[in-house]
Amino acid sequence: MLPSHSMTSAERIGVYHGMYLMRMEEALETDYPVIRYHLGDHQFAHLVREYVQRNPSTSYTLNRLGDHLPQFFLDEPEWHEAAFLHDLARLELTRAEYDLLHAIVGGAALAEALATAAVSNSPRQQAKVYRWFRTWISEGLFTAIES
Repeated sequence: MLPSHSMTSAERIGVYHGMYLMRMEEALETDYPVIRYHLGDHQFAHLVREYVQRNPSTSYTLNRLGDHLPQFFLDEPEWHEAAFLHDLARLELTRAEYDLLHAIVGGAALAEALATAAVSNSPRQQAKVYRWFRTWISEGLFTAIES
């Protein structure tokens, strides 16, 4: 990047770096609003910096950035209330995954799939629905939808 008349190349890159870090903080706050509220602005920003250093995004999208946050708290026990934060992160991640699935598949389709599996006398039908959900959770939403 070339310098401008008012900024050096390093300063211009720094602006983008700061904006990207803010965007990652927003993405994690979307999936983990209770953790953000519990920690407060300053501590949550610190968490985001530490988390993304250990778990950098490997995708062009930040949709799955927070997938490893529950494990992060197990791996980093020096965090105050790490066990509680781990459990809370697991709960919030599950909610975020359900919300995303609900938005893409639709409430009626999701409810129908769950109800069908729950009341079906067919072990094959139950296994099919449960396998779909397991695949979605373990490999990511889009892999499961495409199959």
